[in-house]
Amino acid sequence: ATIDGEPAGSPVRRIDASAVARNLGNVKMANTVLLGALSKRLGFPEAAWISVFETMFPERLLDLNVKAFHEGVALG
Repeated sequence: ATIDGEPAGSPVRRIDASAVARNLGNVKMANTVLLGALSKRLGFPEAAWISVFETMFPERLLDLNVKAFHEGVALG
């Protein structure tokens, strides 16, 4: 059986990160959405990701990146 063309049990997931990012108001957040989805597989605690975001993103973009990350986690 397949789901959206992927074999059942496949670790591959299709995520329309651009659409999610557009819904957040900035298509440039697509990579952060994908990072959120991937984060579930990598096993690092969410707090570690957010801590890195705080050092990498300017304050004006931090909240949006955190929202995009959480959207990705939900889809991952």
